[in-house]
Amino acid sequence: MAILGAGGHAKVVIDIVERMGVYRIAGVFDDDPAKWGTQVLGYEVLGGMDEFLLHWRSRCPQVVIGIGGNRVRQKLYRRLSEGAFLVTTAIHPTAAVARDVEMGEGTVVMAQVAVNPGCRIGPCAVLNTSASVDHDCVLGECVFIAPGARLCGNVRVGDLSFIGTGASIIPGRTIGRNVTVGAGTVVITDIPDDVTVVGMRARVVTPAGRTPGGEKR
Repeated sequence: MAILGAGGHAKVVIDIVERMGVYRIAGVFDDDPAKWGTQVLGYEVLGGMDEFLLHWRSRCPQVVIGIGGNRVRQKLYRRLSEGAFLVTTAIHPTAAVARDVEMGEGTVVMAQVAVNPGCRIGPCAVLNTSASVDHDCVLGECVFIAPGARLCGNVRVGDLSFIGTGASIIPGRTIGRNVTVGAGTVVITDIPDDVTVVGMRARVVTPAGRTPGGEKR
């Protein structure tokens, strides 16, 4: 198995794969040339994504994506899917995932996460440390649920949305596509696509992908 990405997020993914005890990690790949030849938790960074796709296909048909950024992760996931790679789901042994949960391929579930019955998790999502996703929630493709975030029952989260650390979403709310919910935000109403919301009543502060000053991130 190969780990794609060599940053802090990838370290956590490597730890999960090791604790699963199912796969042997052959190496790590990252597009930052400064990382080539270095090590991440004892595994060598062997090159970039092009190197992996060209020369490691037969040796490592299974991969886990260790990249936190939603759009970068989605782009890589789709590229791998087109190349017939098996993008593997990684679930920490301490995560509590109900037996009927539908888990999309390539999703990473970190330590102490809870995913309750009836949930459907889209492909290549990230459920970060101690997040909870209650009954009958639906998460889209490449969603990121940050540490300690709380989704109550029947919440829907659109593709590419980011739910920040410690955010809370009350039951039955819908979060649109490409939404950023700031850390500690409390969402009590539905949120439209392509916005950033913050605060105790989730007010819109800027279109998603822009800073409060208006410039693109």
